[in-house]
Amino acid sequence: MRPQFELLFRNHSYNVRPGSFFNVGSGWEHMIRQASAALSGDEDRVWITGGRKENGALALDYEVPADARPETLEGLEKLKRIIHDKSLTVCEACGKPGSLRGHGAVRCDEHADLISLEEAAKLLGMYQTTLWHIIDVGDVVPALTILHDGTVWHEKAEFGFTAADIVSFQEERDRRQFKHVHEQFGYVVPETAKFSCGPGWETVIRRLAEKLGRLPGPPKLVDGKEKFGSFQSRIVTHSSEHDDRIDELVRETRKLSLTICEECGAPGRLRMGQNIAKTTCDRHAHLAEPLREDDGWILDLPPTGGPIYADGQQGRYGVDRPHPEVERNERRKAALARSEIADTEGD
Repeated sequence: MRPQFELLFRNHSYNVRPGSFFNVGSGWEHMIRQASAALSGDEDRVWITGGRKENGALALDYEVPADARPETLEGLEKLKRIIHDKSLTVCEACGKPGSLRGHGAVRCDEHADLISLEEAAKLLGMYQTTLWHIIDVGDVVPALTILHDGTVWHEKAEFGFTAADIVSFQEERDRRQFKHVHEQFGYVVPETAKFSCGPGWETVIRRLAEKLGRLPGPPKLVDGKEKFGSFQSRIVTHSSEHDDRIDELVRETRKLSLTICEECGAPGRLRMGQNIAKTTCDRHAHLAEPLREDDGWILDLPPTGGPIYADGQQGRYGVDRPHPEVERNERRKAALARSEIADTEGD
């Protein structure tokens, strides 16, 4: 689950349907909580199933039992009017008192004129896709973040930056460029070295740089990147002779990266998504979603050989080895299908 509205789902699960999408700013979260609390005392179970902006106001979607009592339906209509009217007085970005502005959005004075994502990208000297990714991670977000159907990548998603947000994103940009690593380990990490990975692996890079600094020369860490969920480094030496110690450091560093979240540096593990393999902590696991059914079965995707599985065995690339539980489920389904066919033929 993405960080936005995480507490809402966690604390109001009795009336907010899991997996619902709220295509509104976080400033309105308090009103969604109030609506959930208002519904909790009703004998008829009414679910909040999503939310969106409608003519500038908050409109919530509900799931109502077919046999709901008249008083429940009447109370729900009253709640809709209350939420609608109140949302027109609350800033969608921060939750402070606001009013409907000319651009059809309810904002306070502080957030009346926000910087667009396109303008922010130019000010920061970053690609828009990089900004989207940072927002998707969820640790640094602009004042106004309106996901659409749970994703930052949808064309209808909205973002608005304040001047303070630009400063925060500048700091995040520098962190992702590993400026402090270059400053501290310039004798091992050349100024031209590039690291194509998340900032959570700064610890991994630092440990490698420290150990390289103890070797004769010292060798230079010229670049590093994320590949198949682990950190792969390229090291250049001044000697024509092969040094096994460097090979060992490369392997050791790659293994270490598989235990650390690429985005924040917390303990993590390899997540096997449908389209990506990424090492994250639980909080950032959404970056690999949707996850494969056998997520957790594959622990490592080394450069050569094949996947390392949870039972310690190594497979071969191109030859799938299903998770035992998945395999058992498939056998059960096949047996059930055969049984149903036999019953049909018997009839």
